Amino acid sequence: MPCDRFTSRCEFWNEAGEYLRPDCCTNHLKELLFFTDDLLTRNGILHWLDYGSLLGAVREQAFIAWDSDVDFGFLASDNERVRALESQIVQAGFWLDTRDPSVYRINYSRSNTQHMDLFLWRQDEDGLLRSDADSENGAFPRRFIDQLQEVQLYGRVFAAPRPVDEFLREYRYGPDYLIR
Repeated sequence: MPCDRFTSRCEFWNEAGEYLRPDCCTNHLKELLFFTDDLLTRNGILHWLDYGSLLGAVREQAFIAWDSDVDFGFLASDNERVRALESQIVQAGFWLDTRDPSVYRINYSRSNTQHMDLFLWRQDEDGLLRSDADSENGAFPRRFIDQLQEVQLYGRVFAAPRPVDEFLREYRYGPDYLIR
């Protein structure tokens, strides 16, 4: 099932057989990962790998085989700066979706919604909460992003919460996060 900018999103989880992402989707996700990291870095916007993308980087230095998107976190205070990048995103052939105020999506194209999630984190007295947070929803102390650390993903270095092992264990996946 080859996919490109003109096909709809690969929904490999609906296919018969194993629940594994095909190579074309992996390539699209890598393209989104590299583009978004370069764009946010070039524009001085603090961001970090999060959720499944961070877990994959720590476990395998690659995406988890069944993950269907890429995840970055950024501070909600940079909301308008990220939205202002829309023309650059579109010029690169991608599509920015800002309809959800808690997570922006950079889709592979208008028709192919393979995507990069950009989770907005807002500061409150207890730490960082997702912008949609009526509940904890992955909340964590600000100290984890005050001084980011580096992790490898597909041979490139990306920013990650520090210390990454404590972050993954305590605020994302529990003590067995390294078990595949």
